[in-house]
Amino acid sequence: MKKKTLGLLHTSATLVPVFQQLCRAKLPHVDTFNIADDSLIKDVIAHGALTPKTAWRVAEHIRSAEAAGADYILVTCSSIGPAVEAAAPLIGVPVLRVDQPMADKAVRMKRKIGVIATLATTLAPTADLIRRRAEAAGRRIELTSRLCEGAFDALMGGDAAKHDAMVAAAL
Repeated sequence: MKKKTLGLLHTSATLVPVFQQLCRAKLPHVDTFNIADDSLIKDVIAHGALTPKTAWRVAEHIRSAEAAGADYILVTCSSIGPAVEAAAPLIGVPVLRVDQPMADKAVRMKRKIGVIATLATTLAPTADLIRRRAEAAGRRIELTSRLCEGAFDALMGGDAAKHDAMVAAAL
């Protein structure tokens, strides 16, 4: 039987080793490949939100992952989540935004939910996702969002420990 293949789309190459380690540990019988394009998140940050042009580019990367043989596609950036959801119905394999399982679990577990993000462009898409997933589940929630300023810059600068410490402190 042919092994399944997971294509991962990242907006930072720094995420490739993180997800390689996770996939080896959690999905040892699944082949993986990575597409990393940091210009996507740079554009989102520069414009303060996902633009139609960047959304098209996200969809093209997802289509490229399918063409490269992915049986499943995981997009690891919350800031581009709306583009992932828009593209998913057009793709012939399952496509998942990384924060959807988290949103579903949070909605199932609690009524009061908090979101901590390291980018301002992540707060609104993730909060919106959680609200929509709660509505779809018929659950009433109370959502609190908080930006962890400087943590993203630390991570992009190669200081994952500082990033993690800042997020832990914000929690």
